[in-house]
Amino acid sequence: MNVVIDMGNTRLKAGLFDKEILLESREVSDARQLKSWLKEVKPQTVMVASVAGPAEKLVAELTPAYKAWALNIHARFPFKIDYDTPHTLGVDRLASVAGGQVLYPGENLLVIDAGTSITYDFLSKQGVYHGGFISMGLRMRLKALHHFTARLPDLSQKKIENLHGDGKSTQEAILGGTVYGLVGEIAYFISHFHKKYGETRCIIAGGDAIFFESRLKDQIFAVQNLTLIGLNRILKYNAEGNI
Repeated sequence: MNVVIDMGNTRLKAGLFDKEILLESREVSDARQLKSWLKEVKPQTVMVASVAGPAEKLVAELTPAYKAWALNIHARFPFKIDYDTPHTLGVDRLASVAGGQVLYPGENLLVIDAGTSITYDFLSKQGVYHGGFISMGLRMRLKALHHFTARLPDLSQKKIENLHGDGKSTQEAILGGTVYGLVGEIAYFISHFHKKYGETRCIIAGGDAIFFESRLKDQIFAVQNLTLIGLNRILKYNAEGNI
């Protein structure tokens, strides 16, 4: 039994694995709630990956009770990394790619994570990570429109349902411009990687994954818990004295 923890910019998500099988995943609000859950499931090893700050603090809190470690770029990864500045590379991006590799081995993969920011990461069928792109996520764009203008409202917490393409109100204009702009961006990057590398499987994860999948049905599909699956793959890859 192993637990992997994904500390993102807006949430903390954990997964309990029995070897390759995900038994349970959950979001927790803080370290106290996490520790309470860990006492229930009693994992052998805990791995923490963080983009929200150093993971070592949480690891230090867990170490007396568990074999815990923080994932960083110096770990071993199940693919070659072709990136000019690996020390700046978020381990969450690598974990999502590793998750895609578990599900679709031997394929070209474009892995899109639609969360606070949107990341586009490419893994070749030869097992080489070639980097990708980072842009602002949906809620961040809505907040920016409000912050950098005098009169546009903050719609970042607005529930986005059916959108009308004509933008007949300021609210519709903001939501439609932001949403359809992102749909166009995602479609462009899918086309870009197809043209450059040939047939490429495109998968999307993150908090807004389902939202965009419904608007790009023929080009992409959502995968739940992709980052957790990838973190578990990396944990197993570093097992037996290789951590």
